[in-house]
Amino acid sequence: MPRAIKKRALLVGCNYPGTRGELTGCWNDVQSMRETLINRYGFNPQDICVLVDEPQQSLQPTGGVVKRHLEKLVRDVQARDVLVFLFSGHGIQLPPEGVPDETGAQECIMLADKNVIADIDFRVLVENLPDGVQFTFIADSCHSGGLIQHLEEQIGSGPQFERPPDQSNLETSTGSGSWFHTWLNKEHQQVGPGPFGYSGVHCQDYSGSHFAYAEGSSGNDHVGTYSQPQLSVLEKHRMYRRTSPQAGSRWVKKCLTVDMFIGMLSQRSHHQVEVGNIRANLYDIFKDEASIMVKSYARNIISKLQEDNTLNTTGNLAAQFLKQRLKDEGMTYARPAFAAALQPLDTAAFNNKCVLISACQSDEESFDFEEGSSYGTLSNAIQTILRQHRDPIDNFHLVLAVKTLLKNQGFPQHPGLYCGAKKADSVFICY
Repeated sequence: MPRAIKKRALLVGCNYPGTRGELTGCWNDVQSMRETLINRYGFNPQDICVLVDEPQQSLQPTGGVVKRHLEKLVRDVQARDVLVFLFSGHGIQLPPEGVPDETGAQECIMLADKNVIADIDFRVLVENLPDGVQFTFIADSCHSGGLIQHLEEQIGSGPQFERPPDQSNLETSTGSGSWFHTWLNKEHQQVGPGPFGYSGVHCQDYSGSHFAYAEGSSGNDHVGTYSQPQLSVLEKHRMYRRTSPQAGSRWVKKCLTVDMFIGMLSQRSHHQVEVGNIRANLYDIFKDEASIMVKSYARNIISKLQEDNTLNTTGNLAAQFLKQRLKDEGMTYARPAFAAALQPLDTAAFNNKCVLISACQSDEESFDFEEGSSYGTLSNAIQTILRQHRDPIDNFHLVLAVKTLLKNQGFPQHPGLYCGAKKADSVFICY
């Protein structure tokens, strides 16, 4: 008898209640995806792990908890097994601090306890997957375009990343006679990088409508409102379950500035954290639950200080606690991770081990939107496309449709697809 295919999912939503960076839609994103996995993709509810930071939940989505559940998600999987990881919450880019990275900074997600999981953590997770596993990572957070280090980009912020639609593949993946053919072929031509409304400037939707971003007055610099919605193209294509955004609708950036993150770490550590020692403080706070990126940085500091013979004489913060932490706790967790991270990367095999669907590019922001109910813009766009298109759809055309929908809605973000070409042509999640 053939082995039964495993279908597992880990869905994480962080609203950060009571904090300066509070969001409102991430729990809803998790619930919507859970219902979709059960009702559309045949997941058993018992095989879907939901972690949200609701105060009444005894198990909170801290960095350590999420990492352990990621390890459980990929444990004992084989070819053809289906894995889904959704994160809805804040993303952050950490400045290099001497750590090389292909995007110039390290992309991370921030969990409920302010711990982070970085792009290199996800790279190591993917590297250890067996060939043939269907692993889909949906990242509804800012700076999510680089969240799996070294993964190939299929759809990015400009037309140089976008293939002409493959009509033969489109027929098999979307069903003949669907409105989707006409809509996708027509609207795809309008997608482009465009201007970003990062700092409250007036920006233009490609259909010609405008909205203005107004900074919030509450001291929360990532909150804004729509003041002039003119998104009639949504009604034309009937792609959106609600009408155009109404004046006063609330939209919140799903990212933290480095200054905000430093403030949170300073409050947690009871001393002033600064750019240049963020990773050192992350290690001091979270110890063995810190990111591989943080542990690798700590090890490199110790090696450098030993080479310079300054370990016992310097008053540097890192020297004071890193040596003792590494001595006391050992490297039982970190050593295998370091070894995996330093192995030469088989690019072709790596790019066909997973699919990353990002809410935006590594240098962009995504949004938490509230209009009656709240949701992440990427999560809602995916659900909208899936509701309107009941036949199987491949990853490439799903992300292309999501990208066009968000452009028509006026959101200044460019969702991305990161994987090998074979995975791009594979059906989203599973049949």
